[in-house]
Amino acid sequence: MRLDKFLLEKYPEFTRSKIQNLIQGGFVQVNKEFVSKNGLNLKETDKVWIDRKRIDSPVEVKAEKFDFEVLYEDKDCLVINKPAGVVVHPGDNSNMTGTVANALLSKLDFKSDGVRSGIVHRLDKNTSGALVLAKTLKGCEDLIAQFKNKNVVKKYLTLVIGRIQPKEGSIDAPIGRSNRNRKKMSVRLEGFGKKAVSNYKLLKSYEFEQQYFSLLEVQILTGRTHQIRVHMSEIGYPVFGDEIYGKKSVNALLNFKRQFLHAKEIEFTSPDTQKKVKVDVPLPKDLNLVLKQLTQL
Repeated sequence: MRLDKFLLEKYPEFTRSKIQNLIQGGFVQVNKEFVSKNGLNLKETDKVWIDRKRIDSPVEVKAEKFDFEVLYEDKDCLVINKPAGVVVHPGDNSNMTGTVANALLSKLDFKSDGVRSGIVHRLDKNTSGALVLAKTLKGCEDLIAQFKNKNVVKKYLTLVIGRIQPKEGSIDAPIGRSNRNRKKMSVRLEGFGKKAVSNYKLLKSYEFEQQYFSLLEVQILTGRTHQIRVHMSEIGYPVFGDEIYGKKSVNALLNFKRQFLHAKEIEFTSPDTQKKVKVDVPLPKDLNLVLKQLTQL
């Protein structure tokens, strides 16, 4: 039996979407290993564990003032410039307020049910840049379909540690929850992670205190959690400033407190006008300051 079907039978009071969100969110283990595949086929001897606290205490999102820079807006959607340090959606008791989801509630023309909340994709807390949000049910469903069908172009700027070779490349490696730490992602064997593809090209190289850095443009063809950070670390060029997947000794060379990762460009079709929308977001001050320091030294 499929994992999601099995859990749906055990918890009939929850929707299939709720069950699938729990699986994809990393709150389910099979034989003591975190899984993220809804269609995982279970055997009779498999042992399934689910985080009861997550089920018994669902996150309630409360509306707050919308105070983000809007880069594009129409009847069905908008694009904001998300600052670093802001969480997109509440995930635990430490991030119940001040999130994009809290602010977005004031823009929605429908009642959020937790599944269709207007959040159609995400950026990590300490990643800045372009974030598309839906304002209507039509916009929500249309944009989710565009992301699912890979019709959205997403490009990032990142500074990685090392002199990257080759100067252009494609990383095709499945990503799933780490066996050891639910909050971390890792490259997994096929069948234990979701397909993830990142294409990169070198824009500029830097050298500081006998340490090399590479500024890259990365286009992701899939949208997995921590995708660029995991992929770059996997090939030996971790994102500068990344405290989870990076090199702490190199991160300490400059006074910088987050991963150097910025969603610089996003292109999609407006659900309202059916015309292409392309938004480009310049680097924020803190990332520009890092490049300036590397250039001057």
